[in-house]
Amino acid sequence: MLQELSVVEQRYLAVREVLDGAKVTDVATRYGVDRRTVHRWLVRYATEGLAALSDRSSRPDRCPHQIAPEIEARIVELRRAHPGWGPRTIGSKLRRELEQLSRRVACNEESVEEDENDGRGTPGGPESAGVMP
Repeated sequence: MLQELSVVEQRYLAVREVLDGAKVTDVATRYGVDRRTVHRWLVRYATEGLAALSDRSSRPDRCPHQIAPEIEARIVELRRAHPGWGPRTIGSKLRRELEQLSRRVACNEESVEEDENDGRGTPGGPESAGVMP
């Protein structure tokens, strides 16, 4: 009687064949996979054991070009408040808001620097060297 094997069992058999001396290319051909896949199974089995031969998610760990959650929430907020606005208008509005925010942050940083230096300019600048502009 024929018995159907699970994915993990099939991968384990392929790994066992290679470990018992069979060529990787021959095993890959027999199981209908690329030889690099068999090599990947061998490494996973060697490092993590039998459980590592199960299917894994192909979803990436991170997405570097994903929008920050705060900005995404602001886009949704603008879209709900102004249903007629398109992506260009919303983008323009967001850019203006970010420019205003960065100006406020820069002004706050300058005032903190002045407080730290007693209003005498930046340390190491021309004023501290006795050179006046």
